[in-house]
Amino acid sequence: MFGFTREGLIQFLRKRAEWTQAELAKQSELEWRDIHRYENLKRSPRDEQFKQIMDTFGLPTDTFFCPYLDVFDTGIFALKDQILYELHWGAHYPDRLKKAETLLMELMKADSFDSGINRQFILSCMARLYELQGKPPGEILDITQEGLSITYPDFDPGDFAGDILLFAEPELIQSQALALHKKGSTGKAIALLQRTKEGLDKLPQDSRSKETLLAPILLNLSRLLLASNDYNKALEVCNEGFTLSNKRNRGMYTPDFAFLKAKILSPDKPKECGELLAGACGSFSLMRKQNMAKEVKEYAKSLGFKFETYGMEDEPVQVPDLTVAYGDNISCKNLGEFFKGLRFAADLDIKEACKGICSESTLYKLENYSTSTDIFTQEALLQRYGRFASKYFAVFMSVKDHNVLQLRNEVNLSLAQGKYADMKEKKDSESEPKVIPGAETLVSELGKISIFKKNMNLQYVQSVEAEIYRDKNRYDDKHLEMLLKAWHTTQGKFDVDKIPMTRLTYGEIVTLNQIGLNYCGTGERRKGVKVFENLCTSMNRYYVDEMERMRMYPTVLANRVKHIGILGDRNYALELAKEGDEMCVKHGNLDTLSRFAIARAYNMLELSTEKEEKEKSIPIFAQAYHASKVVGEANNQENVRRHVKERFNIDLGAEFS
Repeated sequence: MFGFTREGLIQFLRKRAEWTQAELAKQSELEWRDIHRYENLKRSPRDEQFKQIMDTFGLPTDTFFCPYLDVFDTGIFALKDQILYELHWGAHYPDRLKKAETLLMELMKADSFDSGINRQFILSCMARLYELQGKPPGEILDITQEGLSITYPDFDPGDFAGDILLFAEPELIQSQALALHKKGSTGKAIALLQRTKEGLDKLPQDSRSKETLLAPILLNLSRLLLASNDYNKALEVCNEGFTLSNKRNRGMYTPDFAFLKAKILSPDKPKECGELLAGACGSFSLMRKQNMAKEVKEYAKSLGFKFETYGMEDEPVQVPDLTVAYGDNISCKNLGEFFKGLRFAADLDIKEACKGICSESTLYKLENYSTSTDIFTQEALLQRYGRFASKYFAVFMSVKDHNVLQLRNEVNLSLAQGKYADMKEKKDSESEPKVIPGAETLVSELGKISIFKKNMNLQYVQSVEAEIYRDKNRYDDKHLEMLLKAWHTTQGKFDVDKIPMTRLTYGEIVTLNQIGLNYCGTGERRKGVKVFENLCTSMNRYYVDEMERMRMYPTVLANRVKHIGILGDRNYALELAKEGDEMCVKHGNLDTLSRFAIARAYNMLELSTEKEEKEKSIPIFAQAYHASKVVGEANNQENVRRHVKERFNIDLGAEFS
């Protein structure tokens, strides 16, 4: 729900209920002109009015909107994370399903989970659990229909027209479609998933949120299309999902899409099919999904492919448990108490909490009068308290904040894709493609907005500008000067020794990581490693939400491992690489996982003295080689191939060259 405006939600729920504005006004006991003003963005509803309207739709706001929580218990969020984690691994290790079931029963005992969208979340998890346990599809359909009726009373899979989807609706509809397929109604299942995709496309949410939901739906849709022999459409959907997984999900579903694409292409393009199968096998093995690695190998064998796996799918499997530490439980009755409770839990006074984020008076008003602030200030405060913003509550923001957030997300995506070209002139015709502007143009546009001219928002702009400069000119003194200026915006003078005791926002972490890379790139490697080390210490000490720590920690740790290894401390580099490997396995981060695999294999090789010990690195190199292929890390792949050829006279890519 992160990114939905209050006004947009009101209008959507009214239209889905097929009410006029007058009918909604009557049902909610508000004036018609108020509803009209909200939907036409002439006025934003106050908290009590918004609550009144949500109650009218049977959506008690205490289930999803923080200011009205009677009892706020962070332990609930830990339970939810653990349930989703066990369900994910239950698809590969059935023995973990019992733990998921136990945790789900525990969550059902919690207050506020007998109705509303919290009840809907439980039912969506239960449907997935039943699916993995092989329960009859009829039971799954009953659960999904009950879950959908909570927020979508008139939902009918036959009449569903691809409406905007909220809360746990996408997951429930997906489970419903798979149950229909199991009952033999594959055509209905395909139509349902296609309309679900349309509903997510319509969602007035930031693209990051809805695209994260979309990837698994595309995977199941392409599987069903293949099962119905619609190869062209299956390939189209599969390619879309493959790209999306690498872009938004850090490669979590990439090997699944690679395996599926190989099945679609197998009759016509044997070389491409073989490369995809090798990539899927290596990636599944690297992600500890050995059952899938063996399935890929058997499928390849049935087609006559004989790529060498070096036994990588037979490595001992160790899937770590999820550690979720949310800190002390916070009890609150409104937004102000919520933020005050988190600040107290973080042991910060007002001056320390708001440094570089907002004025002391702004925070005081927020805590004592629940005076609303912009989403960016709330987000940064939560980060300073070591919390993950979207994990705790859905922020229904103003249209202005929503549009600015979208722009910031586009900047991040453009940076990730390396698009720094200026935006070309937009075409007048809607039929002609629009050119997505590059990061340089986008961040310039963002810098003109008043809220991005001070504090942590200004720092974000300065940090992005420094990153763009680096990619154009490489590391130099000017680049460092730009980064230090960005750091000064929120934290004052740069002192590397103070980093471990500093509570950092995401923007500050990004800036520090760049400073470390600059030192390494300009020959001051030991200074860079110290920055990475102290940065990791700060995140380990203060980030009580693992999801928030995951946003940058693997990247910083990977840089630390690389440069410690270059400095010659192989044992420590190997130890840290194993830590990063475990973290990335837990969260399905194939993108960074391949980097840790290379570090593990290389340092193992350098530390080994006997031939047999050295050869233990070959399967890991093979995993990293094939995983780098599917996530698009061509440089990593070529470096691994060259290194293994020189050290072992083995050409990892010989089968398909």
